[in-house]
Parts: sequence; structure tokens; C-alpha cells
Amino acid sequence: MEIKKINENLSVAGQIFPSDLAFISEQGFKTVICNRPDGEVAGQPEFESIRHSAERAGLSIIFLPVLSSGPTAANIREFSVALDKARSPTLAYCRTGTRCTILWALSEGAKGTPVDRIVTAAAKAGYDVSKVAARNQGKNY
Repeated sequence: MEIKKINENLSVAGQIFPSDLAFISEQGFKTVICNRPDGEVAGQPEFESIRHSAERAGLSIIFLPVLSSGPTAANIREFSVALDKARSPTLAYCRTGTRCTILWALSEGAKGTPVDRIVTAAAKAGYDVSKVAARNQGKNY
């Protein structure tokens, strides 16, 4: 599991497993957001198994599945609200961390965060969100 820090409140990761939750808690995370739908690929752990392990580790957990084809306006709103209400720091995960980063970028853009700040933060974590961040700046979801 590779955790990539976006900012002080949010980090992202690819698929996590129930056995990872104790380590995630030990790293200081308070909330986990799952942006991966159940059954996306064979062998992927179901959200319920992640939820049980997260709760045992003292973590809050939120299920906000987003299809790999891209987030909807509702997904972006829900992610933004979840991040605002979550105990931080938060770890969001999907297959590779890209969906989570795009959701964050779109929600930050809707809040009016400057595109260069969004793009720079994502790039430091290894993600290129320049196209979606610029296209959606100031869009109200």
C-alpha cells in the first residue's frame, strides 16, 4: 500500500485491504473514504470487510463509490461534504488513487481554490489533474 499525501487533511491510496486498517490508524488517519465500487474486479475486498476492520481500528469510514468512467456532479458534492465533515486526516482510496485525487481536485475547484494550487498539490503526489482542474474551475456542483 502506497499512501500519497495531497495536503494536510487528505491522502490517497490504491486499493487497501482489511489487514491495512490497523497500520492506517497507526499512521494517524482518523477517517477512510472508499471511492471504489464493490465488484469492480474479481478478488477485490468488499467494502463491508474494510468497514469492519476500520471500525475495529477506531477509524470512521465512508462509502462513496465512483465509477471508473468518471465522477458525477453528485459524486463531487458528496465527496466535498464528506471531506468537510470528516475527522482528519483522511485517507481516500480507489483502485489507484486517481479517482480520489480527481474528486478532490474538482471539489477544490468548485470552492474557488486556484487551479495552480490544485495542480501543484496533485502533482507532488504523482497525479496530473491539470485538464480537469482547469476545465472545472469555479463550477458549482
